[in-house]
Amino acid sequence: MPLFVIQMRCPHCGGEHPSGIVLKLDDGPLVKESVKAYCADRPPVPELALKNTKLVCPVTGEPFVPPSDEDVLIVPQPYRF
Repeated sequence: MPLFVIQMRCPHCGGEHPSGIVLKLDDGPLVKESVKAYCADRPPVPELALKNTKLVCPVTGEPFVPPSDEDVLIVPQPYRF
């Protein structure tokens, strides 16, 4: 089953930061995609309900919560053997 990491867009610096969350999805995206776009034509995936996950920006040191599902990104990872 393919692995995906979750990144979040930071409202403080504009960068994308890793959340430390790794998921296994059978039919995940082939390229980086927002949770909003990925879930648009599927039933809700409970593991992707991450809007209230708090991170700290490594650039500014400010805590943040992604404002919407557009700011939560699913990033496919290469297979590791």
